[in-house]
Amino acid sequence: MQVKYRKTSVSVTFPFIATVTLMLILCEEEIVLVSVFSSFFHEMGHLLFLMIFSAPPSLIILGAFGIRIERNSDILLNFKKEALVSLGGIFANCLLAVCGLLFYTVYNSIFGAQLFAVNVFIAAFNMLPVRLLDCGRFLECILGAAFSFEKSEKLMSVISLATVVFIAILCLLYNIFVSFNISFIAVCVYIILITTLKE
Repeated sequence: MQVKYRKTSVSVTFPFIATVTLMLILCEEEIVLVSVFSSFFHEMGHLLFLMIFSAPPSLIILGAFGIRIERNSDILLNFKKEALVSLGGIFANCLLAVCGLLFYTVYNSIFGAQLFAVNVFIAAFNMLPVRLLDCGRFLECILGAAFSFEKSEKLMSVISLATVVFIAILCLLYNIFVSFNISFIAVCVYIILITTLKE
């Protein structure tokens, strides 16, 4: 299903619907709803900066692995603006995390605790220096401003792969010596996939 608003199209794919349905079956409904809402809010953070810089996306895709924003190749921003766009999602999640913490503190609400925990996880996950994640894009902007394209690409590849190897080893050790954790494994596999596909 695809809808269009001005110059931006929004595509809701079947894998996205199937993933949310599976999550509703396997997880608590409240956690799923908070997670989906927080993911949308994360992307709104990116969109806000794109709108501020007059670079609206051409397509927003809701897929199995989350929400992806695609932009027209003829709309280019400088490194500083690209860095702010890349961090917009993390800013948004940090804002929601603070709201959740305040809500939990004032009203002792489980919803507030869930909102805090989910947004801290999303923000922390996107702070990993891996390609296709927010911090990875931010580092690409910083390296691109400091070095030549070829050198910045090589440095980003080394940083991404080193991070993935570290997380994979940490996941393996945790599951062997602490306890089996399917969520940790899923996160690890996801990071490996996006890094491998990019490389």
